[in-house]
Amino acid sequence: MDAESLRMELVSTLRGEGTLTDPVVAAAMETVPRHVFVPEVPVERAYADQALVTKQNADGIPTSSASQPSIVAIMLEQLSLEPGMRVLEVGAGTGYNAALLAQIVGASELVTTVDIAADVVERARRGLDAAGYAAVRVLCGDGGRGAPNGAPYDRIIATVGAWDIPPAWFEQLAPGGILVLPLGIRGVQRSISFVNEGGVLRSKSVVPCGFMTMQGAFAGPARTYVIGTDPRLTVVVDDGRPVELPTLDAPPVRLPVAVSATGRELYESVDPWLALREPDYGRVYLEGHYGTGLGMVADGSLTHLAPFEEGVDRQVDAVELAVLGYGPSAASLAERLATSLLAWESAGRPSMEKLKIDVYPAGTPDSELAGRAVVDKHHTRLALTLPTD
Repeated sequence: MDAESLRMELVSTLRGEGTLTDPVVAAAMETVPRHVFVPEVPVERAYADQALVTKQNADGIPTSSASQPSIVAIMLEQLSLEPGMRVLEVGAGTGYNAALLAQIVGASELVTTVDIAADVVERARRGLDAAGYAAVRVLCGDGGRGAPNGAPYDRIIATVGAWDIPPAWFEQLAPGGILVLPLGIRGVQRSISFVNEGGVLRSKSVVPCGFMTMQGAFAGPARTYVIGTDPRLTVVVDDGRPVELPTLDAPPVRLPVAVSATGRELYESVDPWLALREPDYGRVYLEGHYGTGLGMVADGSLTHLAPFEEGVDRQVDAVELAVLGYGPSAASLAERLATSLLAWESAGRPSMEKLKIDVYPAGTPDSELAGRAVVDKHHTRLALTLPTD
């Protein structure tokens, strides 16, 4: 099958799944040749609904990619673009997303994309030129500082995970403008569409996602620890707090929980439920096993969700949950995690699509955030209205 046919098939699939609903975004995805931006892969892979890693660091960790087309479509719809709008993209990637932006707004010169890595910038420039979008501005710099010489922007989109919202994005977004970004909130990442209302960013939609995180001056403070050999656990603490970890030389405490859930429910609902309610939340991954990373770290101990067994369809099969705990406080910490899972069940398994987030500048007094859960960042304060059903 040729590239055009594959492109049409991809768009048809996304529309059939309900992922792609906006005809303007669909038309752009039917027009922009994704395979031109990823010439190193077969054309069939270029039009598969999968992310394509395009750069790795010395440790083999991916640092740049062509995002999965389904999340590209979702975020473009969150952006609510219209012809003639000025757009800033943070995270140039291959240049494909910038081309889609240019196609939708109707003029390449209205789009600016910025990336911290010079080789990524060069790659994006080549792809845009080859695909016919030579007028898109491609800048090399720390995306956390935006691109002031093109501001204000009607829309800003980040295609890289952000722990915080840099002041420059506030300053460069026009009144009433929309910012879409994958925002990390205590280790849980969501693509959020914010509208600028009088200097406060108010969420309009919240969608699960997973993006590589920002580098440079605005990278987050997350700490990663690896402990043990069999089992081997990776522990990630989003807020950078120092933690004391146990040794894994004794069998874990295992605590069954009278709750069943699918992997999708854990990822989309349980994980943020726990992260936004438990101060000791941390992501804990068991090497070689599927898991959401759902866990807690405190008092020289840790606990995490027991992995799903082999052969289970993690998306649709509901599995009875259990938690594993290590360290001197394993039993009590496992009990806390189990209690949180039971509370989620009792609350009616709330959808985090109903989560509402208002973003205020750092230093905003508590009185303006009253009645909401607050997550403090370096430059902002997030005020969250949590769903209860």
